[in-house]
Amino acid sequence: MNIDENSKVAVYSRKSREDPDTEDTLLKHRDQLKALLNRYSFTDVEWFEEVVSSDSIDNRPIFSRLLPRIRSGEFDVVCVIANDRLSRGSQIDSGRIMEAFKESNTLLITPQKIYNMSNESDEMLSEFELVIARNEYRAIKRRLLNGRKDAVKEGRPHSGSVPYGFKWDKNDKTAKVDEEKIKIYRMMIDWFLNEEMSSVAIADRLNQLEIPPPSSRGKMWYGEVVTYLLINDFHRGYVWYGKDEQNKGIHQPTKTEEEHIKIVERLSKLRTYPEAGRRLNMNTNRLSGIVRCPYCLKVQSIDQPKGRQKHVRKCLRRSTAREPMCDTTKGINEDILYGAILQEMKQYSSELFKRNKNTETEEQATFSVQLIELKEKAIKKLRGRIDRLKELYLDGDLDKNEYKEKLEKAQENLIKSEKELSELYSSVEYQKEKALEKRTYLWQKEDVQALLESDQGMSETEINIILKKLISHVSYKVKDEDGKQPELSVKVYYN
Repeated sequence: MNIDENSKVAVYSRKSREDPDTEDTLLKHRDQLKALLNRYSFTDVEWFEEVVSSDSIDNRPIFSRLLPRIRSGEFDVVCVIANDRLSRGSQIDSGRIMEAFKESNTLLITPQKIYNMSNESDEMLSEFELVIARNEYRAIKRRLLNGRKDAVKEGRPHSGSVPYGFKWDKNDKTAKVDEEKIKIYRMMIDWFLNEEMSSVAIADRLNQLEIPPPSSRGKMWYGEVVTYLLINDFHRGYVWYGKDEQNKGIHQPTKTEEEHIKIVERLSKLRTYPEAGRRLNMNTNRLSGIVRCPYCLKVQSIDQPKGRQKHVRKCLRRSTAREPMCDTTKGINEDILYGAILQEMKQYSSELFKRNKNTETEEQATFSVQLIELKEKAIKKLRGRIDRLKELYLDGDLDKNEYKEKLEKAQENLIKSEKELSELYSSVEYQKEKALEKRTYLWQKEDVQALLESDQGMSETEINIILKKLISHVSYKVKDEDGKQPELSVKVYYN
C-alpha cells in the first residue's frame, strides 16, 4: 500500500501507570511522534493517548475504541513509538491486533520501520518483537513484585500511599508522622475509647469542626472511614503487601497494642464495621421493597394506620409505567400476605431438595459441566503449545515453513475450541446447573432454614434481609366476588 501526505493517520501513545514521570514521558513520546508525522508530511491525523497498563486490551478504553476502527479500514496508517506500545499482554490480544491490521491492510509505522502485516516477513518480525516485549514485560512485573515484597521485609510501605496521620518522604522512601494530622487521629481514638462515641458520631464531630477528610477529593468524613482508620494496622506499626506479606515497620507507631485490642473489641460489640446489608433502616418492615404491583411492577408501600395492623397499600404510584389495571389492585393485611409468602417458600424449599429429581435432566446438566472442564483444559494446553512452538523456532529446532504450518494449525484449533467453550457457557443446561447450584446454596443456609421453621426471635429487619436473599419480588391479586370469601393468589419470583 502506498502512503502519501493525504493518508488518514491514527497516532496511538500509551504510558504505563507505574511510570513516576508519566507526563514527561508522554510529552517526550508526543514530540517523537510529531517528528515522525513531519517525516512523511502527514496532515490528516487523529491522536489517541492514554495512561494505562498494557496487560489487556479490555482494560485500555482508548485503544478498545481505536481497534474496531482499524479493523474497519478507517485509517491508512497507525503511528506508534514502538511495536510493543500496542500490546505486551497475552498471545490472544496480540493476535486480535495482528488480524485487525491484516484484514484492513493498514500500515503500522514506528520511527524505526514500516510494518505491512500482509507481508509475511513483516508479520513474522512483528511477532518476534511482541514475544520479546512480553518476556520483558513479565520480567518488569516480576521485579516490581519482588521490589514491593523486599520493601515490606525491610519494614517500609511498598508504595508511596500512606494512611491518614502520615506523609511520604520521597528522599528516603519512608513514612513520617504528620504532626498536625496525628493530633486529630489521637483525638479520634480518645473519643472512641474514652468518650465511647461511635464512628458515625466521630465523623459528625470532625465535620462540625470543619477538619478536612483524608481524601483530597472527599468533601466530608464518614463513619466507615473513621472505622477503617481506627483499626488500620499501619498505625500500630505494621506494613504489608497482599494477604501473606506482613512485617513490623520502621515507621513510628501512633497507637499501642493495648489500644488496638480495645478498639477491635468495642467495634465487634457495636458492629460498626461495614458489611453487606449493614446500611439498613432498623425500622424496616418484613416485606419492605419486596411487594410489587403485578401490572406496572412498582413497589407497593406498607403503612400502619394508628390503632390498626400493618397494611400493604394498593398500587398508587403515578408513573409512565402505570397501567389501567393498576386501579384494580387492592390493599391487604401484611400478616396475611406474609403468611401466604412463607407457605409458598416452604413448598418451594421442599421441591428444591427433593431427591427424586428428573435423572435425565440431572445427568445432562452434569455432562455439560464436565464438557466445559475438559474444554478449558484443552484450551490451556493449546495456548501452552503455541508458546512452545515459538520457543522451538527461536532455538532453531523448527524451520520457518514447519513453524508457520504448526502455528496456524494450533491457532485454528484454539479459535475453534474457544468458540465451542463460549457456546457451552451459554447453553441452557449449564446455566440451569449453575442457577440451581447457587439457589441450593442460598436455601441451605442456617438463617433461611430457621426462618422457614419459625421466625420467633427474629427482628423484622433480619426477616427482610433473608427474604431479599431469596426473593426478587412478590406480586399478589385479591379476587373479591359478591357473597364469596376473598381469594388471595400469590406469585413469588425467586432469585
